[in-house]
Amino acid sequence: MAFNITYISINQSKTYGYISLLSDDEMLDAALILGASLRNTLTSYPLNILTLSDVSMNARKQLLNSNSGIISLIDVKQLEYRFNTLSMNTSRNIVCGFNKLHLWNLVNYTKLIYLDIDTMVVQNIDDLFEKPELNAALDIGGVVNTGVFVAQSLLKTFNDMMLLYKMSSSSYNRDDQRFINWYFTNSSNSKIHYLPLEYNRISWHKDYQIWDEVQAQAKIIHFAGKSKPWSFFYMPHRNWERNIEGQLFYKWKQMFEIVQKTIKQKG
Repeated sequence: MAFNITYISINQSKTYGYISLLSDDEMLDAALILGASLRNTLTSYPLNILTLSDVSMNARKQLLNSNSGIISLIDVKQLEYRFNTLSMNTSRNIVCGFNKLHLWNLVNYTKLIYLDIDTMVVQNIDDLFEKPELNAALDIGGVVNTGVFVAQSLLKTFNDMMLLYKMSSSSYNRDDQRFINWYFTNSSNSKIHYLPLEYNRISWHKDYQIWDEVQAQAKIIHFAGKSKPWSFFYMPHRNWERNIEGQLFYKWKQMFEIVQKTIKQKG
């Protein structure tokens, strides 16, 4: 199974890089803040964003004009979602999430740090490039959360994943997290390593005994719930109060205003 990948304004000399996925314009604001937050940590490496065809030219222009100075865009062909979306309540995030598997095909990079588009980096995390694949933080249920992880781009891994994906195996709740967990749990060439929770701080970790420590040392804020700084005011749900974090949401909004001002100045 072949997939065409087009590189747009990407620095081919880099062997390390950050990578994320943008499926459409709905998460554009999140992408802008991810880039700005990485820049603010004085990272030495670029942020490459896998973009699907539903990302408009206007959104692409905003990303490249955001003054982060580190963003490059990589167009990828959307993987066919292999599960029945009519018989389940399937969000677009789940349908599109499997496209992060494309990162294993970026063989011009020896190491990539994947960051979900709804993350915000608050401390320098370049040290993650010294970690082996697959490194990620534990989530509820004893699996690792694939919103942040360390990966090594290998064509063999990509081809293996595509073969398994084509066979529709393993992912019992039909999302990329279970697929990636299953793949590396059963891989003979690699295994899962565990990052401290401060590399993937999620609001639903509040019940953990070490929450105060995670909160104080957080390096990456992951707005993983349905309530997000850019949409919480019109997306109420039953866990609304639990997922709202006023101080962090305000910090996100402040950064967003600065980014928007820069984009307007560049026209």
